[in-house]
Amino acid sequence: MEIRKVPISLLNAAPYNPRKDLHPGDPEYQKIARSIEKYGCVEPIIWNEKTGNVIGGHQRLKVLAATGAVEVDVSVVQLSLEDEKALNLALNKISGQWDNEKLSAVLQDLSAGFDVEVTGFDQHEVDALVASFAESGHEYELPGSEPYINNFFDSGVQAKPKAEEPAAAPAPEAPAQDAEMHPSAAPAPNEVQAVQPGGKKTVIVPNLSEQDATTLVDILKDMGFAYRLEDAA
Repeated sequence: MEIRKVPISLLNAAPYNPRKDLHPGDPEYQKIARSIEKYGCVEPIIWNEKTGNVIGGHQRLKVLAATGAVEVDVSVVQLSLEDEKALNLALNKISGQWDNEKLSAVLQDLSAGFDVEVTGFDQHEVDALVASFAESGHEYELPGSEPYINNFFDSGVQAKPKAEEPAAAPAPEAPAQDAEMHPSAAPAPNEVQAVQPGGKKTVIVPNLSEQDATTLVDILKDMGFAYRLEDAA
């Protein structure tokens, strides 16, 4: 791949480009402009030297031209018109999917005193995404060798043993086994209860996100307990 500085006058917008053309004042145009203003054009425009057409980066090129740029960095390719069109479609179509929980966490980290709109998300999108994941708690069971665990998180969730009915003297405990973590029926809020399904001691953790549940498993492993995160069957 060759990166070269090329005069803007040589870069032709592909007439077949299926993406909507943006104009100053359009929200998406403004997001691109703000990102370029802050970071520069960190992703080169893709240009087919054989045809003179831009394959990828039409909107960035338009923003750069509006700022008075005379030449820009481009990734130079040598393609037939047919291959050029196929690559244009691939660049516009192929994209990854967000891990929404991680995305929410990153945006939340940036939102305090940071212009999050340079990321391409506007403040309304950020607020809606963060709020949606703040409200979506998950509940898990932690079967293991301990009936309950006290003060395992800084989140204020406290562990309390569930009252047990009188029972015969328990059999000697088997060595700690790998524990399983399952979504659970909802216990009382902010309470971790000890139950014994199938002879296994279980800790029920209410309203815990998968990310926090994974963190808890890591903490428990550091304490010497063998746990693993597992979806319910």
